[in-house]
Amino acid sequence: MSDFYVVADCVAILLTLCILRDMLANKSNRQLPPGPRGLPFIGSLLDLPRSQEWKTYSEWSDKWGEGLTYACPGVTVHTKIVDKVM
Repeated sequence: MSDFYVVADCVAILLTLCILRDMLANKSNRQLPPGPRGLPFIGSLLDLPRSQEWKTYSEWSDKWGEGLTYACPGVTVHTKIVDKVM
């Protein structure tokens, strides 16, 4: 039974360190353009559009401007939204 507690403690410490690393990384990226605030580990994955993407990006550009940043697991995406059709 004591092995279970050792493993549980290790997992808890690892998760805590991952959350702290994520929080510190977000603070260092303050120079990035604004965008939807993400959750730990999954970023803005739940905010990303699944259909009619142009409507979501249009709403985001109205709220945050033409340049925005959002995070997905493992990557930070910088987007410039242009309303003109070339």
